[in-house]
Amino acid sequence: DTQISKSVASVLAAFNWTHVVVLYLNSPDFEFGNIASIVLSTLSAAGITVITTKYWDTPYHHGYFTNPFYDIVEQTYKDTRIFVILGHYYEHLGLMIAMEEKKLFDKGEYFVVGVDIEQYDSENPTKYLKGLLRDLWDDVDPVAQRAYRNYIGVVPSSPVGFEHFTTLVNSYMEKPPFNFTNPLKYFGGEKRIRAEAAYLYDAVHVYAKALMEVLDAGGDPKNGTAIIDAMKGTHYKSAMGYMVYMDENGDAEGNYTLIARKNLPGTEKEGPY
Repeated sequence: DTQISKSVASVLAAFNWTHVVVLYLNSPDFEFGNIASIVLSTLSAAGITVITTKYWDTPYHHGYFTNPFYDIVEQTYKDTRIFVILGHYYEHLGLMIAMEEKKLFDKGEYFVVGVDIEQYDSENPTKYLKGLLRDLWDDVDPVAQRAYRNYIGVVPSSPVGFEHFTTLVNSYMEKPPFNFTNPLKYFGGEKRIRAEAAYLYDAVHVYAKALMEVLDAGGDPKNGTAIIDAMKGTHYKSAMGYMVYMDENGDAEGNYTLIARKNLPGTEKEGPY
């Protein structure tokens, strides 16, 4: 999740946004506080000035709790025109509503970069314009529709090949030596496979590939340093379906998606994501 900081810095640099306000959820129950610290460090290294930082300390659900962003916007809107918010997607809505109602978006002079660590939901994109507790069939708030013209979200990419991986895992689980019965098979169903299973598969694959490289070079298979060095700067196709690149430290770089509201092709109607 901390790798997302590089993507945030890249987005800001691409638009030449060099002065920003950073807002984040500061709750011990979530990782956004830790991620915010890394984002601040990354932005500083990239030459991006953080004018000020503000936080809220409990998760916000729009329409059910007092919106903390009215006060935050009032305290910060004169400092810069670019806001970076780290929190759940449904908390971004509170900031967007507060800025829209203050008419900060009317002239296109303000913009928000939203950061979430939950994978993009390609099957339900309209949820990003609603609160978490809203039903699928609830209409999108027209204020939110207008506000999100001034928003870009940075979120982990949705898996593109996980269904295939799930099918393979279910198939192998029924074979020796596992011999697990799938009670859903007769109904055309499969056992749900957690994303962590794909990460474990990837880890074994990366280790095996690095080990083979060390052995081919005549190295010692017990030399952990050599194996780690063999992983650095490489890439592999994840069981999640996308390519993953290892940086110079051996850390897997994140795979992220930008989401934004835009016109539907061939129409003047503004669609969701």
